[in-house]
Amino acid sequence: MHALARLTAPALLGAGLLAAGPAARAGEPAQYIPSPQVVPHGSAPHAKAQLLSDVGGRRTYLLILSTGDEVYTALSDFAKAHHVTAAHYTALGAVHDVQVGWYDLGRKAYKIIPVEGQVEVVSLTGDIGVANGKPLPHTHLVVSRPDGEVRGGHLIHAVVSPTLEITITEEPATLAKKVDEASGLTVFDPKP
Repeated sequence: MHALARLTAPALLGAGLLAAGPAARAGEPAQYIPSPQVVPHGSAPHAKAQLLSDVGGRRTYLLILSTGDEVYTALSDFAKAHHVTAAHYTALGAVHDVQVGWYDLGRKAYKIIPVEGQVEVVSLTGDIGVANGKPLPHTHLVVSRPDGEVRGGHLIHAVVSPTLEITITEEPATLAKKVDEASGLTVFDPKP
């Protein structure tokens, strides 16, 4: 699994994890990736976090990403470094090299939606829970192209250009996640 974290879409295709090439076009078959294979891939060497407040065990951070940082990787790295077990976040900024996914329940896989070029982040929202003892971010992203057209879905990959500002609120709890066999997704498993 860890080796897959570093693979690009073309490499995933070669490994048989995608159904088509890296940027399916009109007339070409759509590409799909199973939920367990949506993992951080890339690096976020410029990511910087600042604690904004710590009240009653609830901490709020500002995570600043810079040009070249991969968003999913930065969120995952932050959650691991800060031992996050429950959090939610929002962000704004700009990215490129975007891939979002639409979940096809019948296939139990995300249909890849590539978004080419530089785009504005209109909405980025997500949460963090714990699956298999590790923090697991879940992020949805909506971006705007230069003509104002928007695309969105489950974040698979996005590279910051020039900045992304993520406000993360960590809760003083643990939110467990587990694989739901019916859907194939990793979902929250709240305790009463």
